[in-house]
Amino acid sequence: MTEEIHLHIKKAGLAAPQEKEVYSLIEETIHIRILDAVLEKLPADKHEEFLEKFHREPDDLKLMAYLRHHIADVEKHLKATFSKLEREILKDLNL
Repeated sequence: MTEEIHLHIKKAGLAAPQEKEVYSLIEETIHIRILDAVLEKLPADKHEEFLEKFHREPDDLKLMAYLRHHIADVEKHLKATFSKLEREILKDLNL
């Protein structure tokens, strides 16, 4: 989550339980959208293998090496996906 998103949430002045729920929803959304972006570019025959690795060790840095091997410009794709999502989240937070 970016500092800008964090600041928008803090500015909202939500009570602690609501703030916690907003953070949780944003983190879940980021997780789902990034995973979807990976699966969109990853060859279909690699989905199961990747998801098994991801499920076992979601923080394993070797996952990026795996993705680099199977997806051209994976970092560029993920950064673009996150940037678009960040704009959407900020727009929603400004409502």
